[in-house]
Amino acid sequence: MAQTHSHTQKMKQLARQTVGIAMVLAVASCANSPKISIPIYETPVAYAGLGAGGSMLDVDTTDKNFDQRGSTSTAAQLTLGIEMADSWALEVRAADLGDAEFDNDLKLGYQVADLTLMGKHSLGSRAKVFGRFGVGMLENDGDFDVRQRNQTHVVLGAGFDFEISRRFGLRIEAMGHDVDASHAQLSLIYRFNPRAAVGPSTSASTATAIPANQSVSIRAPASSNSTSTSKAIVNPTEPSITPIPIITPKPAQVERQTKPRKRNPVKPKPLSTLAADADRDGVADALDACAGTPADAIVNTSGCDFYGTAAPGVVFADGESTLDASSIAALNEIVENLKKFPTIKVVIGAYSPLTGDSAADLLLSRRRTIAVIRYMRSAGVESLRTQPIAKALVAKEGGEALVNRIAIRQHK
Repeated sequence: MAQTHSHTQKMKQLARQTVGIAMVLAVASCANSPKISIPIYETPVAYAGLGAGGSMLDVDTTDKNFDQRGSTSTAAQLTLGIEMADSWALEVRAADLGDAEFDNDLKLGYQVADLTLMGKHSLGSRAKVFGRFGVGMLENDGDFDVRQRNQTHVVLGAGFDFEISRRFGLRIEAMGHDVDASHAQLSLIYRFNPRAAVGPSTSASTATAIPANQSVSIRAPASSNSTSTSKAIVNPTEPSITPIPIITPKPAQVERQTKPRKRNPVKPKPLSTLAADADRDGVADALDACAGTPADAIVNTSGCDFYGTAAPGVVFADGESTLDASSIAALNEIVENLKKFPTIKVVIGAYSPLTGDSAADLLLSRRRTIAVIRYMRSAGVESLRTQPIAKALVAKEGGEALVNRIAIRQHK
């Protein structure tokens, strides 16, 4: 396997790519010519956003000897944008999509940077829906080398934008970066130079699209004592309209009615908690064959802690990683005991068969560990409660009796 690339170098490379895209965005925003026919603000609105959410990562491991453990991860994103008009904007973004994890505790990170064009549609005075289209770049870093088919990709996305105030807004969106990476998030948007509120006498077209070479009409207020016949009117064809003040009546105060406070009924305790259990291991004293076990111990139906050096009944054949019927029956009893204590997590590992070939012993140990974890998950144990031990266990105590056995220990 080739040497792993440094995470710091990857982030520096991603930062350089983000700065390059930002320079392209700045040049594009400066090209504000009167010849452009599409709607555009006289002064574009610059904004920034910070978001967090979740990502979906699907790694192709067909050429590897391990499987992906889960497809979801956390994601964070930084956004810089320029709103050119009510209906469209340009954005440059950088995001960390988290890590994809595998059964052998290896991880692979995803980072993206992109430049996108947003098209917006207003749903009212504050709400908008939008779609985005653009190009992006993806970088990977992790515990092993990967081969990227395409470093650049097409970005597609859609979402909902809500204006809290002139400066702040909330955004919910989902987007896809490639066939193996997508994410959704909630972002807080801050506008550095928000547009002034549009008054009742100003039309929407005048407020959103003002050509650079168009003059604005100015009318001086009329004076009752003035005898001059001159008028300070630049455009006499447009009459002056004085807005009528709108008086909003105060809402009538309604007396607050106090309702009687409801009390939650006391639920009766289940009958299982009424049975005597001195060591608090979940097994009644009348059925407990091992009194004095710790309160947080995982016990079998007889009240005895069977997680010692090796789990009883789980034995593999020489050189095999397939569970037989007797091992499955023993695992079923372990699963039932784990369900009795839903907050307890365990680590699982297999003892080395001591063949003399350390690489072969480690590979066989990992296959046996994965076989046990997969069966326990299929039987109803949550994936977060089982964690594999990356290295093969060495039989120091018990000698040959521990070969082909499995150790299940409580994870502190």
